[in-house]
Amino acid sequence: MTFNNPKVESEISIKYGKERGNHYLNSFRVSGVGLSYNGRIYIRNSGSIMTDINFSRNKEYSGLTTIPPEALNGQTLGNNISANILLNYFIKKDVSLSMSVNYIDNTRYEKMITFMGEFRAYL
Repeated sequence: MTFNNPKVESEISIKYGKERGNHYLNSFRVSGVGLSYNGRIYIRNSGSIMTDINFSRNKEYSGLTTIPPEALNGQTLGNNISANILLNYFIKKDVSLSMSVNYIDNTRYEKMITFMGEFRAYL
């Protein structure tokens, strides 16, 4: 087994967008600004941890309280915070572990956390 130094990849993005359209009989105009971080840490030759963290603030200028779900890539009006962390790791040559933790806080999902994980054995 070779022990390499951990490798880290990171990316920070600033996002801005505007959109307009119709929702039932009402027209809407929205804009959003946000910050996003994507990173990955490699753990030797055995696995990696991937992280995706997003924050955005979206506003509606026509007086509507809701917008269609396809507007602003599915984000809600107001503040949107999301974080996703995924671990993939080979415990042995034929056994691996995969775990994910997801967090969403917006007007639709208030401080929702989900966990998922699995062990895999390869023949």
